[in-house]
Order: sequence, then structure tokens, then C-alpha cells
Amino acid sequence: MKFVYWLFTALVGATTVGLTVYYGNGAPVVLSSPSVVAKGIETIETDIFQQVYYIHDSDTGVVKVTLSFPSGEARNPYSEGLAHYVEHLAWANAFTDASGTENHARHANASTTMYATNYWMNSSSYDLKSLIDTLVSVADPIVVGPQYAFEERGIIRREYELRQAEYPLLPVVFEMENALYGGGPMSRSILGKPDKIPQFLYTNAKQLHRSSHNLSEATLIVYGDVSKKRVQSVLQNLDAPKASGPILNKPDLISSELTPVRNSVQLKLPELVEDTYLYRRLAPLPDCDSIVRCDLIIWLSYWILDSPMKGGVAGPLRFDDFVTRSFWLDFSMVGTTHVLLSFEANPDQGATLNDIDRVFEESLRSAFDEGIPQQSFDRAKRQLTEYLESFEYLEDYNAEQTSLLLSLGSEVYSYDEETQALKDIQLSDVEDFLAHFSKNSRTVIRKVYSE
Repeated sequence: MKFVYWLFTALVGATTVGLTVYYGNGAPVVLSSPSVVAKGIETIETDIFQQVYYIHDSDTGVVKVTLSFPSGEARNPYSEGLAHYVEHLAWANAFTDASGTENHARHANASTTMYATNYWMNSSSYDLKSLIDTLVSVADPIVVGPQYAFEERGIIRREYELRQAEYPLLPVVFEMENALYGGGPMSRSILGKPDKIPQFLYTNAKQLHRSSHNLSEATLIVYGDVSKKRVQSVLQNLDAPKASGPILNKPDLISSELTPVRNSVQLKLPELVEDTYLYRRLAPLPDCDSIVRCDLIIWLSYWILDSPMKGGVAGPLRFDDFVTRSFWLDFSMVGTTHVLLSFEANPDQGATLNDIDRVFEESLRSAFDEGIPQQSFDRAKRQLTEYLESFEYLEDYNAEQTSLLLSLGSEVYSYDEETQALKDIQLSDVEDFLAHFSKNSRTVIRKVYSE
């Protein structure tokens, strides 16, 4: 489920990191008036950006503008973590003049994921032009000085220490991802390895920036209390930089040659406080007719699997018999081509990692092979429907989700498309999906003992 996945990976730092405050020729021309891409989300066609999404909300009183480049760590051909380093330099560059002098305090946000690099700012509608001008300037050639670039490597090293250094299982997680993805782009570290961060080259960063920060590939999201006419006017007069380097190649994030496998290893980690069971299972995404439908089938599957309902794992693992003291489960799309089941657990008193392995796999096998009880499906669908219906501020929901989906390398869809997709999904859709997932998956398991 995308929101749970986003929260976990943001905290662990395996998928998204960044600066966080807490949460053709001639002048640019607007080619046409906005058109509706999905209810609540409109598009404005320009010759500047790949896409412009406009979401109007007269109740918010502010404007939030996001600029998303579809170039994250997975498209980085240099040292692991350099895409995130470029994000730091590009954002500083937006507040630095041509002589290399920083002339503004930086108050905004930026993040890097495997799929994208995002920058965003908030202000009043009166500042719309200033917001867009500032965001667009992250595509200007980098002029921050080598000394600043050197110091920024130290900041990233401290970011690593804050986010990852004290997580003892992180090396195991990275090793699992390497086994799961066959050493491909999805097994890269976004922050980089601590011994490599000080070796980031300024020249490589500038080259990566030139090829990754092209506005012709970027998506602009404008949300808030501003008219579409005002947005059109700003875009009409926007002085946008031209592409300064060749656009990066788009590698296959996951090789089509990967075959189903079961890779299970036991190991000891003395610094671990308690024994831990880690499980990752990856499979190609089956044909669901649309990405939003796939996402909702996965979300429903997650809702069932993570529950004490029949067909879920919480009953056998925790409520029927105390096999686990605690566990975490997620079921999410990887880009638009694969789906990943993640599970971690600690044994309860008297139980072992082998007990967890046995009960968890038996529970999955029952759900995948024998199917989900109709009663469990109906209950999960009703609960998920009620959850979606609980959102009051749909414009804000659409804006946040649009940015999130771009960060996850997915396709953009709206709240209304979600609710309609959920309404149309039947039990057979979920069972067919799980059966396909079961038969075509790669499984990596690590039983990690504390002593």
C-alpha cells in the first residue's frame, strides 16, 4: 500500500532522502487551455515542461508548487548517492547568483527517490511567479563553488549518520535488495555508502545535473488558491533555461531476465538487540487494465493480508498463536512493472525464526493457493471504502498524491479514479492477482540472529 510504503522507506532512508523541513525556439508559449486529465486534476500544455498539473483549491489560502524530474538514483550512472548530492547542489544553486554568491536563505523542501528528484515551495498566490522562477532555476548550470560542494559532502555524511548509521539491519537489507534485483539499479543506495560519500566528485555532479535536470522531462504541479488564468499568464512569461546536456538514458529498473527463485540465508549480527526475520518477494505486475486498478487490487490485498481476518497473516502469527511479538508487512508496486511484498518480524517468547518462517509461508500459501474468503474480501473492501470516504479535503489529497505517485515512478491518477476502481474490483480480481504473484515471484529471506 503506497502510503505505508512511503512512510517506511522515508524513515529507513532506503527509498527517499532529501532536504526536509518537515513535511521550442524563442520565448515559452502556453499551447492550449487546461484540459481535465482526471476529476480534480487539470493539465496545462506548454513547450517548457513535459507536463503541468493544476489543482485548484480556494479554501487553502496558499499555493504549493512542486517541480519533479523523472531522474532519481536509478538513472544515476555515477557513484551511488550522487543523485541525492546533485539535489543538494541544485537547490543551493537556486539561491546563488552567477558569481557563486549565495544571496537568499533557503526555506523549502527537496527529496530524491529511486525514480525522481522533487523540489517544492509554499507561499501566497501573489508569489506564484517567484515560486516558479525559483524552482525552475534548479535547472540552471551549477555555479556554487567547489568549497561549498566539499562542505555539502559532510552534510550528506551527517545525514547518513542520522538516518541510517544506527540501523543495524541496513547492510542486510541492502544485501537482500541486491539478491532480489540481481544487482540492478533498484539495489543502489540513495544516500550512498559512508566510505564513498567523501569521494563524490564535483565534476561528476555537474555532469549528472546537466543530464538529469531538463525541464522538457519535468512535471510542474501547481496547487492552491490561484486561478488557472494566473498560472497560464506566469507560464506564458516564464524565462526558462534550455537543456544544457544530453538527457539520461532510462534503464530497465528490473531486468526481464530475472527468474523465480527462493534465497534463504541464516546469519548472526551481534549488535542486533533481538532475532529478526526479513522477507522480500518480488514479481512482475500482471495485467490489471490500468495502474490505478493494479494499485487498488494491491491495496485491498494488503488490507486483507495485514489483518486478523481469515486469509490474513495476523491471526496465525499473533492472535491465534503467539508466534511473533511484533511484525510489519507491506505490499506495494515497484514503479509500474513489478509488485513487492515485504515482511519483517520478531519472535515472541518461546518462538523461533523458523517458527515465523513456517507459519508466515503457510499463511501466504493458503491465501495464494486456496483463495480469500468472500467475507474477508467484503469486509476489507468496505473498510477501505470507508477510509477513502473519510478524506474531506480532496483537492489537497489529489495534490499530495500526484507528487507522491511521481516520486514512486508511477502514473498519476485522482481520488475519483481510485474510488471508482475500488468499486469495480471483485474477489476474483484479487485472487487472480495473488495467484499470478505467487507463481512468478523471487523470494529472499534472511533469518538474522542476535547471538
